[in-house]
Amino acid sequence: MKYNIYVHHSTKNNNSIGVFLIKNVYDEKVNFGVVEGQGSEYSVPVLKAAISAIESISKSDEAVLYYSVATIGGKKVCSSAKQLRAELDGLIKQRGINKVRICERDKNMLYLKRLVYNSKYSIRKDEDTTDLIPDYFAYTDGSCNNLSPYGEGGAAYIILDGQRNLIKQNSKGFLGVTNNKMELMAILSAVAATPAGSSLVIYTDSQYCIQVLTNKANANNYTRPNANVIRQYFNYASRLKAVRFEWVKGHDGNEFNEMVDALAQSRTEEMRTIHNIPIYDYRNSPKCRK
Repeated sequence: MKYNIYVHHSTKNNNSIGVFLIKNVYDEKVNFGVVEGQGSEYSVPVLKAAISAIESISKSDEAVLYYSVATIGGKKVCSSAKQLRAELDGLIKQRGINKVRICERDKNMLYLKRLVYNSKYSIRKDEDTTDLIPDYFAYTDGSCNNLSPYGEGGAAYIILDGQRNLIKQNSKGFLGVTNNKMELMAILSAVAATPAGSSLVIYTDSQYCIQVLTNKANANNYTRPNANVIRQYFNYASRLKAVRFEWVKGHDGNEFNEMVDALAQSRTEEMRTIHNIPIYDYRNSPKCRK
């Protein structure tokens, strides 16, 4: 596996901190960490953050270290950080890691800064999952022909372990549903299939689901659409240690997102075949104005 590591510094309680973000080849967040320092000197915590990030991945993995602070790649470093700098340089050489200096306005650096902001200022720390190291990853997707009066659809999920090995997949077809309901059902099913007490990151291309399922007030909302499915989600999610959602762009070449999309679509086609439902589009759908 190949990873991109981003390292930066910030402040917390008037002390400097070093922070790192690790992404995989699919541009997905794999890990996020914070190393706290003392006082305003940032060299020590940021070097420790870089070392921690590299040591958190397997020795057989490839990596590129991206940085914007001179203490990582410049010629000068403060006396208190010289030993750490030598340790980092030795680790980089040993692992064959490339170092690349980038602008602080790089999109990944800006994303890292947002993660730092969330981890420092989350109102309830027990609900902050920005630094979550997941036990499992899930990819989910739903499919439905919203123009069909029969509402045939499908929901699918796959679950990966912490090393990104596929350990479970499932899909199911339904009638009388909507696309949003299928997206929710896919997530509900993935959460229900995840072992209790574990942490989970869910990748979905549905902004609707992320908006609905990250607001706990919806657990007791009996009036909104799909209320029953939403309440069931929160019931199953309460079994887990932590759940975090990540949005992934649909039909953009992501291997696992494409996989669940194909599974959900196949279940929709299966329902159409089993129940002898014609293919409805804007030309023949009774839902469209003639």
